[in-house]
Amino acid sequence: MTQKEITELEQSVKVGDKKAAAQLNELGVDYQFGNNGKKVDLAQALHYYTIAAEGGDTNAMCNAAYSYAVGSGTDVNAEKALYWYKKAAEAGDMNGMTNLGGCYLNGFGTKQDSVEAIIWFAKALDAGNSGLRDTLETLFASLSPADSERLKQSKDSLAQYKLAEFCLDNQAYDDAISWYMQSAKGGKSKAIIWMTKLGLDFLHGENGQFKNPSVAFRFFNGAAECGYQDARSLVAYCILSGNGTKKDVKKAIELYKELADEGYEKAIVKLGVLYYEGYDVSKDISQSIIWLLRAAEEFENIDAINYLTHIYGDTEGYINYTQALRWFSILVDKDSDSTSEWYHKTQYDVDLCKKIYIVFKDAVSESKMPYKLHNSLEEPANVRSLFGSPLFFCTDESHEYLMSLMFESDSWDQAPQKKAQESIDINTFDPLFKEVAYYVVEHQNGSTSQLQRVFEISYDRAGKLSDQLQMAGILGKDKKVIIQNRHKLEQILEKL
Repeated sequence: MTQKEITELEQSVKVGDKKAAAQLNELGVDYQFGNNGKKVDLAQALHYYTIAAEGGDTNAMCNAAYSYAVGSGTDVNAEKALYWYKKAAEAGDMNGMTNLGGCYLNGFGTKQDSVEAIIWFAKALDAGNSGLRDTLETLFASLSPADSERLKQSKDSLAQYKLAEFCLDNQAYDDAISWYMQSAKGGKSKAIIWMTKLGLDFLHGENGQFKNPSVAFRFFNGAAECGYQDARSLVAYCILSGNGTKKDVKKAIELYKELADEGYEKAIVKLGVLYYEGYDVSKDISQSIIWLLRAAEEFENIDAINYLTHIYGDTEGYINYTQALRWFSILVDKDSDSTSEWYHKTQYDVDLCKKIYIVFKDAVSESKMPYKLHNSLEEPANVRSLFGSPLFFCTDESHEYLMSLMFESDSWDQAPQKKAQESIDINTFDPLFKEVAYYVVEHQNGSTSQLQRVFEISYDRAGKLSDQLQMAGILGKDKKVIIQNRHKLEQILEKL
C-alpha cells in the first residue's frame, strides 16, 4: 500500500468510513507483527490504531488500549488504556468489556472497584466470553454487604441476573429471587419469566430441580410481585390447593377475580371451572355459566365452550339444547378435539330424541340453526359423526331413531335437502356477500370467527356467509381460501 493510499484511508476515516477504519487497523497489525512485508514499528502501529479507533473501529480501540497498557510503541499509560477499553466496551465489544472489567478488578487506570468489574464481566459473559464464569462466581462469593447494596443500586439488570443465577446454583433461593426481582425492576423481563419457569420446575420436580412446592411458591410470588399475570395465577393456584403455602380458598378466589377484572383469560376460565366442579368452593352452576360465557364470547376459549356444551346439553336444571347446539357448532367449526371429550353412554331414549328433533325443527324454521350444523344435516352419516361422540347419545338405536325423525318425517318441511340447487342466485345471498368476498380474498382468511369479528355480525350469519363463499367457489370444502387474487374473484362474481 502506497503512502498516497494510506493518506486517502486516513482522510476517509475522518469522514466516517468504517471500512477504511478497519483497513487502517489491519495496517497497524502489520506494523506491530511485521506482516505483509512491513518492518516491525510499534509506534507506527499505535499511530494507525489510534486513527482507526477514533473512526469507531472497536478492534482498533482494543489494540490501542493494549499498546498503552503494556507500553508497546509508547510509554505505559494506564489511564489511556482504560479510556480505549471503555470506548470499546461501551460500543459492545466483548474483548473491550473483558479488559475493562479487568482494569476495575485490578485498579489499573482507576481505583479498584469489584462492583464495576462484576458489571463488565457479566456483560462480557453474556456477549460470549464463557471463560469468565468462574471469575464472576469468585467475585459473587466474596461480595461484601456494602458492595452488594451498591450492585443493587446500580440498576444494572444483567449483572443482577447473573448474580441471581449464582445464588440459584448455590441453592440460596431467597437471594436468587431477590436478585431476579431486582433485575426485573431494572428492565430485564426475562427474569420474571425465568422465575415463573423455575417455580414450575420446583413444583413438579423437573429440569434438574428437586420437587419443593414451598420453593416453587416463593418463585411464583417473586414474579407475581413484579406484576406478571401468569405468576399471579400460579400463586392463586398454590393458595387454593395449599401447595407450598397455607390453603386459603377465599384469598385464592379473590386473586382469580382480580386477574379476571384485568381481562386475564386463564383466570376467567378457572373461575368458571371452579364453580362448575365445586372443587374447594361451593358448586354454583349459575356462577359458572357467567364466567364461562365471558371466556367463550370474549376469547373463544375452547375449554369454556366445551364446558358450556356440557352444561346446556347434560346438566339437570340447565339443559338448553339450542344453546348446547350453538356452542357445540363452534367446537365443530374449530375442529376441536374437545368434541370427543364429553362421551356419555346414554341408553336409547325416545323422549330425548324427540326433544332434540323439536329443537332442530324450531331452529330451522326460525333461522336460528347454527349453519355448520344445518349443513351437516344434509347427510345422515354426518348426523352420526356430529352427534355420536360427545353430546346427547351414542347408541345405534338412538341414531337411527333421530335420523328417522329428521329425514323421513313429513312435518319437517324446511329440513335441508340432500341435493343442492342446480344454479346459484347471488340475489338470495347475504347483502354483505360481495364485501366479505373481497375481504376474504385480500386477507386469505375465511374463518367464521374472523368474519364474525371483522364485520361485527352474529356467529350464525358469519357461518352462512362462509357457506355461501364455498358455494360460489371462493372457499374450498375445508373452508380455506382457494382464490388467490382480486381479478379471479371478479371473474367469479360476474358469473353469479
